[in-house]
Amino acid sequence: MADQKEPAAKEKAHKETAPRRGALARNIQARWRLLVCIAVGFVCTFALPASWDINTRALIGWNVAICVYMIEILVKMRGATAASIRHRAEEVDEGRYIVLVLTILAAIAAFIAVIVQLSAANSLKDSSKTLHLGLAVLTIATSWSFIHLVFAHHYTHEFFIERDSEKQLKPEDRGGLRFPGDQPPIFSDFIYFSFVIGVACQTADVSVSSRPMRQLATIHCILAFIFNTTILALTINIAAGLLAAS
Repeated sequence: MADQKEPAAKEKAHKETAPRRGALARNIQARWRLLVCIAVGFVCTFALPASWDINTRALIGWNVAICVYMIEILVKMRGATAASIRHRAEEVDEGRYIVLVLTILAAIAAFIAVIVQLSAANSLKDSSKTLHLGLAVLTIATSWSFIHLVFAHHYTHEFFIERDSEKQLKPEDRGGLRFPGDQPPIFSDFIYFSFVIGVACQTADVSVSSRPMRQLATIHCILAFIFNTTILALTINIAAGLLAAS
């Protein structure tokens, strides 16, 4: 009797773990670009001279990783038509929670760049000081661009998911976003929408027409405001210290 129960228990355990393994495999397959870019960043970080400060090496690795990621995504979405954009958006979207994690990582990288690199530049001279300042400015610029490009991808993905699930609405009311004009939106329209929020914390001439999209835009606005004001305050404070020291 015990011998009969053992195979049944093993079969049940296999059935329970198979979906989990399948979901894990699908997640890895869907996010292979992100994983490759993370690997590139780590390789770059540890390939740099060990005599360099670990924060400097980590920031260089971060910049390389997100630049590769952004270039790959832009190339992937380049030339996407209204007919093909949904499929491409599904391929590059990382999911709501991954977007939030990536945004937080980008903000942390920018804060480290301002606090560590600009503070370190205070005790350096000539070319070393210039390089530290340059790395700080580059990290802030790439992190800021990365945040809003990732949100642009997610807006694209959410738009087409909502549009397909709102068959009862008029075509112009589907998707959660209303763009001016009669042409269907392409990826550059979502980049425009995302970066306007990043710059001004407003939606300009694009109206938000659904609750899920309003929630997403609200989170984006709050994160953009915190990022912009914190970076500005830290930069002014440390820059004032640099000027006073010189």
